[in-house]
Amino acid sequence: MVVKAVIEGYARGGGRQYPNKVILRVLDYNGDVSALTGKRVIYRDAKGNVYKGRVIRRHGRRNPLVIAVFDRNLPGQAIGQIALIES
Repeated sequence: MVVKAVIEGYARGGGRQYPNKVILRVLDYNGDVSALTGKRVIYRDAKGNVYKGRVIRRHGRRNPLVIAVFDRNLPGQAIGQIALIES
């Protein structure tokens, strides 16, 4: 099963941002988003480059947000685009 997610932005804190950690808003998922921990995330840009990562934890209490870590830093153009979570 593949779940769609929107890339909301980079994880930030302590006066800096972490371009390899991304906050994802999970779309159309009826379960608890903490069940997605450890699942693979794939983002493909317009040029065909593939960025692979994994979900490390949920973000917030009741929000459908998760934090994913990518092997390569995501470009700024990825914010607002769709990523796929393989569950």
